[in-house]
Amino acid sequence: MTRIPVANVIHSRLRLRQLRLMLALQEFGSLRRAADHIGMTQPAATKMLHEAEDLLGVELFERLPRGMRSTPFGETVTYYARMVFAELSGMREELVALESGNLGRVAVGAIPALASGLLTRTIATLKQSHPRLSMSIQVDTSDVLVQALLQDQLDIVLGRIPAGARAESCCSTAWVKKRSA
Repeated sequence: MTRIPVANVIHSRLRLRQLRLMLALQEFGSLRRAADHIGMTQPAATKMLHEAEDLLGVELFERLPRGMRSTPFGETVTYYARMVFAELSGMREELVALESGNLGRVAVGAIPALASGLLTRTIATLKQSHPRLSMSIQVDTSDVLVQALLQDQLDIVLGRIPAGARAESCCSTAWVKKRSA
């Protein structure tokens, strides 16, 4: 039986500050220097490391006469800690860009008759005012595009409502998506 807890326990109990400590320990190889680097006392860092190891059920760092070295478990934790902080940095950058109106994603579907004229001009205008806007375009028949819209694969469709489709289901989907955005 494994000592490592289920993911929900890790999600709820592992703290970002503990991950920062792991990265500092990996970098400096010394608990004192790692604690200084992240702005805490050595006893607090020692306690935090023990809590993380108790939570995960494994030894993360080998205690040596002069410093500390990652165990294979510690290597894994620091690898994922780097990814967590990289993702958080990316999230922050994206939030700043969204706040300024310069970033976002939109998936547009259009029938061929509209794709070459109206859609092309609209995209060019939008790219001038929002250069970091990410757009994907799908050109297809109305029935395929409306189905993609209803399955949340597209944000907007420029086309006809196909025979047999209920206009209110297409419009209500677009309305709900617009209101939740």
